[in-house]
Amino acid sequence: MNNKLYKKTLVLGTIILLFGMSTVSALNNYSEPTKMIETIVTPTTDVDTFNPTDDATILQPKPNDPNTGLKIRNHGDGGWTWQGLIKFDISTIPSNAEIISATLNCFYRTFADNNPTGHVINLYRLTSDWMEETVTWNTQPTYVFQPTSYIIMPSSPGVWLQWDVKSDIENFVKGLEDNFGWKISDDTLWPWPDIPITRLNYKEYESDIPYLEIEFTRSRSREITNPFLIRLFECFPNAFPILRQLLGFQ
Repeated sequence: MNNKLYKKTLVLGTIILLFGMSTVSALNNYSEPTKMIETIVTPTTDVDTFNPTDDATILQPKPNDPNTGLKIRNHGDGGWTWQGLIKFDISTIPSNAEIISATLNCFYRTFADNNPTGHVINLYRLTSDWMEETVTWNTQPTYVFQPTSYIIMPSSPGVWLQWDVKSDIENFVKGLEDNFGWKISDDTLWPWPDIPITRLNYKEYESDIPYLEIEFTRSRSREITNPFLIRLFECFPNAFPILRQLLGFQ
């Protein structure tokens, strides 16, 4: 007996056995069902990458001027701080996905004036919307004061900087927080002249543009519309796992 015939025989035998434990009237006590959804989480994982929809620099010394690119420096209250903003559209990630990892990747192209090695670069989740064409220092979006993640600047450019953003992505996907992206801020104060400037590649750059990488498990759903199967599942809940496997739902 081949495997397919064996499975069909086993299914039929199981159904007959289960119905032998009940009466026809037990089934007739249920109103006519229409459909049910059985969701099965697959053991395989997907990795999706996203490029920014918007990125920009906000300039404290030019508080009303929009600015492209991603340039970062910190002069505290001296009026010369620059910060980066970045966001991504991740609406293709299913709301029931389980996020395994999520990483924001920005390429550290070069620095100017002084080397920012050892500086702490924090990532703050934004809590209001913005557009790269119009955002300025004076119109910058609000943000949470506890950083999502941070990195320590390496000794030299030409490398990728990576921030762990799993916690934010989980909340974005589940709809617990709105996705407005992040602020990138050099939080190491430089109180004297020649402030270190960190230059990151941005979305219009010719290569190595920023990207968000998300690893997750994807779920699939199967809609059951056969009234007989629906009643079968309803009448024999204890046998549901066995029936589900035998009928090919996992």
